[in-house]
Amino acid sequence: MGLGPLRQVPLAKARARASEARDLIYAGIDPLEDRRKRRDDLRGETAERITFKDASKRFLDLHRDNWKNAKHEQQWENTLRNYAYPSLGTRPIAAIDGAVITEALESIWTKKPETARRVKQRIDRVIQWVKDGTSLPMKGPSKRVRHHPALPFSELPSFMEELSHRDSISARALEFTVPTAARTSEVLGAKWSEIDLETRIVPVDRMKAGKEHQVPLSKRAVELLGNLPRERRA
Repeated sequence: MGLGPLRQVPLAKARARASEARDLIYAGIDPLEDRRKRRDDLRGETAERITFKDASKRFLDLHRDNWKNAKHEQQWENTLRNYAYPSLGTRPIAAIDGAVITEALESIWTKKPETARRVKQRIDRVIQWVKDGTSLPMKGPSKRVRHHPALPFSELPSFMEELSHRDSISARALEFTVPTAARTSEVLGAKWSEIDLETRIVPVDRMKAGKEHQVPLSKRAVELLGNLPRERRA
């Protein structure tokens, strides 16, 4: 482990540094790792002194080629300029916490909840990017989505007929899914308290969009429900 250039580090200072390194070793600490950590911490503190506005502009310039389209890029720039910069723009990244962000978005939180949510996500992303060392954007390998083959509409009647003869709860669930067009998770997690003879109501906490909606029941769907047990068997 080097202690510094001979011309810049007198013998007494070199001995002092060597003594400090030995003390770390006796304490079970690698002096080289300790030096790297202090250097990284200093770099992090320096990076977090950058203002939010400057950090945002660097972030946008760096990620510009990764945006889905020009409209997406424009939305980032416009929302940060209109809602974040007025109160956060001149603040150092290190001085921005949850309370400061809440104060900045308070005026639109109830009036424009969706906009406020997206602005908060963008603010958090810029701050985290700085804290992570302003890393370069990474383009992952493109993934080709493989969809399950669809059943031709002309074959649906015979399929449903065959499905009705299968004696299993999974068959009934699938048979219920087809006429209701409900999500698989909604059907498998359905509760009797959500269902009446005419309308099935899906609770907010199981909806992907977080909004309650109603699924009309066909005659066949009601028949299927009528043939199911009301209580789980032991």
